Amino acid sequence: MGQVDDEGRRPVSSRPKDRRGGVSMTGRPKRPRRWLGGIALAAIVASLAGGCGEREAPEVRQPIAAWKPRDFSGFVGSAACTECHQEIAERYRSHPMSRAMSLAASDADAIEDFAAGEVGFETSANRRYRVVKRDGKVTHHEIGLDPKTGEVLFDHAEEVTYAIGSGARGRTYVTVEEGRMYESPISWYSSQAKWDLSPGYPPENHPRFNREIGTRCLNCHCGLPAEAIGGTVDFAVYPDPHVVEFGIGCERCHGPGEAHIAFQNRRKVETGLAGVDPIVNPIRLDPERRDDTCNQCHLLGEETVLREGRRNEEFRAGDRMGDIWSVFVHGSEVDGAGATKAVSHVQQMNSSRCYVASRGKLGCVSCHDPHGLPSEAEAVGQYRRACLECHGSGSGCSEPETVRLAAQPDDSCVACHMPQLAANDIPHTSQTDHRILRRPAPGETQAMGERSTVDAWEIFGAETLDWTDDERSRALAMAMAVAAAKSHDVVMAKRAVEALEPLAERFPRDAELHDLLAYSHYLTGNRGTAFRVWDRLFEIDPKYGKAHRTIATILMSEGSLGPARDHLVFYLDEMPRDVDALLQMSMLESRLLRPDEALRWAERARQLDPGARNVERWYDELTSQ
Repeated sequence: MGQVDDEGRRPVSSRPKDRRGGVSMTGRPKRPRRWLGGIALAAIVASLAGGCGEREAPEVRQPIAAWKPRDFSGFVGSAACTECHQEIAERYRSHPMSRAMSLAASDADAIEDFAAGEVGFETSANRRYRVVKRDGKVTHHEIGLDPKTGEVLFDHAEEVTYAIGSGARGRTYVTVEEGRMYESPISWYSSQAKWDLSPGYPPENHPRFNREIGTRCLNCHCGLPAEAIGGTVDFAVYPDPHVVEFGIGCERCHGPGEAHIAFQNRRKVETGLAGVDPIVNPIRLDPERRDDTCNQCHLLGEETVLREGRRNEEFRAGDRMGDIWSVFVHGSEVDGAGATKAVSHVQQMNSSRCYVASRGKLGCVSCHDPHGLPSEAEAVGQYRRACLECHGSGSGCSEPETVRLAAQPDDSCVACHMPQLAANDIPHTSQTDHRILRRPAPGETQAMGERSTVDAWEIFGAETLDWTDDERSRALAMAMAVAAAKSHDVVMAKRAVEALEPLAERFPRDAELHDLLAYSHYLTGNRGTAFRVWDRLFEIDPKYGKAHRTIATILMSEGSLGPARDHLVFYLDEMPRDVDALLQMSMLESRLLRPDEALRWAERARQLDPGARNVERWYDELTSQ
């Protein structure tokens, strides 16, 4: 392994192949409250660990749900709904959700300040950013400056195709390359009417134009993406046009409309037509399904695990969140400084006394009209009336009216009980405190910046979900493995192994579970076992990119350069703008004595991340040889 011929090639027998070829994919020869009431990760892992040494399956095993691929047909678009629902359609056009995504160059949807066609800002990291709108195109520039002279070192420009966001808080922009979508480092922030770096982009070091937009993100920021033609579960390749419907449309909350239209058309000509209209009206659903219509995009949590065989775009109106995802939550997400995540309304609401005491009567649509927003003049009265539905006669505000009116002349309930909280993960933004506190005071038990521990996480809504014990255990064990991988926590990785080992036999086609199990084994020092599990993974999915990158890094560190390169090729097929992986490939090619290939990969990394010190140092080393 790792031996090369005089042309830098490895013997064929050492290359990763399909199992039928006699060599494993790892490059080695084959061997002949709506929370989960009190049940958290520690309890489940303890119950699994007791039998982790037993290799035989239990005598009685609960069946694993066999998911069928979700049918993506039946969508007709919101325009088809307008014929019969014109008044609602007109009102909805004023709602921010109807403007969730747009063409970046569209004048009709523009909210940004483009000045005379060109605007910009500078950061503390010797970077200047420019936005140019000209000739029907919008181009974003990142310009590197010499820290001593101010001379321009590079000007990295990319055309942005789409704008994501209604503009209520701001907008982020999207570039497209070969059907893959990437985030621009430049965003517009409405509250301060300014351009600045995108959320999660620190001035000193950020992913430039190379952060790929995931399927779950896109699915919540547009009405309907095109059906993917490639990529992975998390990062898809889309055909052109990439998006079928820009705004969050009728069918996101009511389900595909084709069958509904057919039913209503038949009803016009068939007297006494029997049957039930297949359209979904969330207000008629049970409280969990009603609220999950909103939660599909307004609940992120600490960690999210897809259920086996599911895809992020498969949620339909009437589903439960738990039909698609296991979402792990912890508390209300409000920290000790009175700040919160930008998307944490659901956790806050579920922690509120109002929500708990209502026994499902209080939900998102109790206060929020999904078809329209009240004007600024109407908003206080509308939300006050919603509060008085429960706090009317005999149970009104305990604060004397004179005191209330002195502080708030419009007698707004929201101003006192749901004040604004700063977002601690998105700059220049805030959100309403959905804890609905009687006397709000900043802070909870979580200190500023403190992350909850994985043992305290709970599965959102699990006690009302129709899950098998195995499915519940899978979600909890995988969340623990993800946390261990992120923190390189060996102790937690050992616990993850104990939990995942018996589940790997019960979920034999679960690629993600096998990858997490393999990496947990590797973290604990069990390299051989890890690679055997990765072999099983590649029988399930030969192109599972994350595993290929991990294995490439391990093999490269061990000097097995040829197999490492082959694994990295698989990974870069799926993540072609990962600059670290491109740099790694260049170094591999150099060590394999292929200088032209090494230079080609280095130039690609340099093109995508100009000015990056590690890339420039390596490029200089290559070109000076």
